[in-house]
Amino acid sequence: MNNLLAPLINSWKTPELRRKILITAGIFVAFRLFAHIPIPAVDTKKLAALFSQNQFLGLLDIFPAAHW
Repeated sequence: MNNLLAPLINSWKTPELRRKILITAGIFVAFRLFAHIPIPAVDTKKLAALFSQNQFLGLLDIFPAAHW
């Protein structure tokens, strides 16, 4: 178990890598928070219909960022 966590612990000890890890985690958290904020004047039913009709947009809909 110690061998599995050693690279993670070593990367956390390096200030530059720790900063990059925290920035990346912050970006993920901000994205997840903003994904749940509704945008005014957007008809969610029409948007859901657009996602279901277009094959490429349907692929993007497999990621559950926001539920219509």
